[in-house]
Amino acid sequence: MPRDLRHFNSEIAIFTKRQDFQRMTKHAAFIADSGFIVQYLKKNDNNKPCHIGFTASRKVGNAVIRNRSKRRLRALVRTHLTTLKRNDINYVFIARKETATIDFSKMEKKFIRALNKITSASTTSKNDIPHHKNLQKPVTS
Repeated sequence: MPRDLRHFNSEIAIFTKRQDFQRMTKHAAFIADSGFIVQYLKKNDNNKPCHIGFTASRKVGNAVIRNRSKRRLRALVRTHLTTLKRNDINYVFIARKETATIDFSKMEKKFIRALNKITSASTTSKNDIPHHKNLQKPVTS
């Protein structure tokens, strides 16, 4: 079992391969905030688990800061996992320089605001969120 799957439910799979992140970047819509960027892409098959990815480029800082940023993003996802699972959407969370230092409660408010935008877009019109058929095969545990 991949290391990150231990922390999440079996209904969630983690993006681990570079090509999955590249497909998300190519096809997904995004919401950018000062603390992070959320890329989201509608799944075509609701039987497959929701996929989530976390990434931080070297622009964010050294390895310690990048890992801290990703840990903080994973903590946000863990606290709002039920909201993420309800949607038939795959997500990639991209850390920014401020992710490691911003107050966690402020970051959580921004996170909730971004999820609400994504959820309202998915309920109002099916065409607002892009979708892609062959994003990734599900990860088996």
